[in-house]
Amino acid sequence: MLLPMSNSQMQRYSLGLPSHQCLVQLMSALGRTHVFLNRISISLCPIKTPGSLALSPRIRKELSLATQQLTDFKFILLYEPRSYQMTWADLNEFLSTCLDTSSLQYIELLTRSSERLAKAIDIGKALGSRPREKLTHVIIEGSSVHLSELIAFLDALPESITRLRLAIIHLRSGTWKQALDELRKKKYHVKNYIIRDPSGAEVDSRSGSDRFRPSDIFGNYYDIEGPPERAMVSKADRYITGQDPQQPNPLL
Repeated sequence: MLLPMSNSQMQRYSLGLPSHQCLVQLMSALGRTHVFLNRISISLCPIKTPGSLALSPRIRKELSLATQQLTDFKFILLYEPRSYQMTWADLNEFLSTCLDTSSLQYIELLTRSSERLAKAIDIGKALGSRPREKLTHVIIEGSSVHLSELIAFLDALPESITRLRLAIIHLRSGTWKQALDELRKKKYHVKNYIIRDPSGAEVDSRSGSDRFRPSDIFGNYYDIEGPPERAMVSKADRYITGQDPQQPNPLL
């Protein structure tokens, strides 16, 4: 089986660095020849990689065709804010095109910055609000969204979803109290490890108080060992899942 060369291999053989457009063009060519993708796993470390994920109308149409039977989509982005060249609009357009199918069962979107306090990437527009009846697993880490975008995405998920993990998410508008209330209404088949290490809104504004520690409410990112069902259950998890019907919103 032939495998694509990594950036380090390309440099080792003096072949130069591949452009992001190589990825776009490859997926577009598959759609043009009516090859349908079932699983996509992309890992980008674009510190020095040229090009962008910008899509022309023709390529967007071909890429959308190639992903109409997509069941699993995994996207990992490792970046340095000071040297990153790709625009967030191009990234959102690329992701939204890949995710624009009701056949998806598994979504994993992870973005990582080399700088701990770097501004989180806004992927709210990529999530969309189309129905996702078949989706069972959702993992989103390291991104930022507006509350309205998050609610639209949650409204599209089926109650039968078995894993929902929102970690290191920055809320650009609205409040986390509202987010917890919306999640509680959904009655998903998920019991723990739903939200970890959030930021933005009241989580930031109240963090200077001696009486408020986000980890007391949301738990910690690393409080899971082994499979998700063994994760510690936080106050936010218990409220969202309604394990204690009398429990008030922990952010009141």
